[in-house]
Amino acid sequence: MIWLTPQERKALWEEYPEVQEMYEKYNGILPEDDGAWERVAERCHQIREQYQTMQVEVALLDVVWQLECLAKRKRGD
Repeated sequence: MIWLTPQERKALWEEYPEVQEMYEKYNGILPEDDGAWERVAERCHQIREQYQTMQVEVALLDVVWQLECLAKRKRGD
């Protein structure tokens, strides 16, 4: 697991605004929303291909983890 400080996350989102856009678009999905998770995975792949850097990998891993945590909280896990 990757733990980013809010400052580190902000810096990555400034460098890779597509990652922040993905977070904002999908932060309301639930664990059982398979279609939305497929779109998240596809968008991650697109961003990964676009940048091909370790920093974008870190940013994507962090955002997916955040989305998973939010989804579980919304469901009540």
